[in-house]
Amino acid sequence: LLVVIMGLSMIGCGGKETGETKETQDDPGTVAESAGEPAADDKVLKIGFCMPLTGNSATSGKYAEMGADLAVAEINADGGIQVGDRTYRLELVKEDNEGKTEVTINAYNKLIGDDKVLAIIGPQSSAALIAAAPSATSQKNAGHRDDYQQSGLYLG
Repeated sequence: LLVVIMGLSMIGCGGKETGETKETQDDPGTVAESAGEPAADDKVLKIGFCMPLTGNSATSGKYAEMGADLAVAEINADGGIQVGDRTYRLELVKEDNEGKTEVTINAYNKLIGDDKVLAIIGPQSSAALIAAAPSATSQKNAGHRDDYQQSGLYLG
């Protein structure tokens, strides 16, 4: 889980030094398609994103959102993530925790129970993380779903 989160953060912060944007390096249509919703036949790894997008801490949450969006777009534009003989695209499933502990717990429960995410990025507050952690632990997030287990991607 930590490796996934750190990898997304590092990719989101990194950039190419060539002076060219991704759009000028690749076919713009391909980049736009891969950065958007995955095609129906793609294998998808859902990553939860639980940060304050509204409220007093929204500024930092928005910056984190931009970094996560950039990381997912770059990974998908490069073909996704190879796991064994399978390739997966990433899908970021976002929840606004408003910077509040109770909202974070509800967001974690939704991301894990309804959205079936593999891992969750956030929250930024240690109090909210401590409160929401039992939800993730009890559901064996990350990687509780059978299709992830069968692919050899079980991280729990």
